[in-house]
Amino acid sequence: MASRFCVPLFASGWLLGHMMVIDTHQSLTSEERTRIELAGAEIAAQLYADRLETDPGHLERQMKTQALLSEHERTRLDALAFFAKEANLANAQYVVVTMVQVTVGDATKASIDIALNLALETANPTHSRRSLHLVEDNGALLLQADSNEIHCDVLQDQADRIVVELGRSLGRRCRVDVGIGADHGGLDTAWLARRLADTALFASQRQSTTKNAATAFWADLGVDALLLRLPETDLTLDNVPASVRALHEQDRDGKLLHTMLVYLDHGGSISSTANAMHLHRTTLYYRLDQIRKATGLDLDDGRNRLELHIGLHLLRLVLPSSISDR
Repeated sequence: MASRFCVPLFASGWLLGHMMVIDTHQSLTSEERTRIELAGAEIAAQLYADRLETDPGHLERQMKTQALLSEHERTRLDALAFFAKEANLANAQYVVVTMVQVTVGDATKASIDIALNLALETANPTHSRRSLHLVEDNGALLLQADSNEIHCDVLQDQADRIVVELGRSLGRRCRVDVGIGADHGGLDTAWLARRLADTALFASQRQSTTKNAATAFWADLGVDALLLRLPETDLTLDNVPASVRALHEQDRDGKLLHTMLVYLDHGGSISSTANAMHLHRTTLYYRLDQIRKATGLDLDDGRNRLELHIGLHLLRLVLPSSISDR
């Protein structure tokens, strides 16, 4: 009848059991209790993973999800027939795919897979009949189907919860990239949504230098969506236009590059650019004159502007920290 510290073992909404730690003298410190609770969470995750691995229905569903997202039409048709019996999935017209990639140095593949499963199920429980998820290669995929468009704020909140949960499970050194793509063709075009999400994930990986990159939505990529479809071997400084490379070489703090990008984003409007950057017009004119000298280009020429605009986007993908935000 000695005193005990009880930790419920929860995973994906299921109570899998309890862990009892004998504390006869009730001497456990708050730090020790926290460590015990974290250990309980890891045990619950392993129990849940073991349970899934022995569930034939779960394994079949995973294989059909892989097939549904295949680039090969014949493979997809078999999966579509399998999911046709699930009205909530088959009849939904709006499909969103969220891709998650984890980079962590000292974690095993098994622990990463468990953490990914739990993170996706915590953010969007598998008990929902409108979702499917898949874990593979230190990454995961969450497919959601609905009759109405899922708002980007909802998807962003979901992505944030996935990142937080993975950080809790894998530690602070864990980097998480997230890419989101959508399509309006139902399960028939889920593979296209996955392709868009892959591109958005690549954008997250290329564009951010922070530990946890911001979630990238394919719909927000603009011209970067096309540039990111280039082979990765082509995303090099050598392929950036010479005019932009020259500006980069002379612009150590990235201010001129940023000024040029804002100027082009605002259609070459002096007043709009000055307002957006909180600059005096005299300062803006001075910077634009420096840009003309560095690039050797006439900024009033539309073809030159196109070269610089695409070149700046490519440079930002090749060297994410090259363009200042000032």
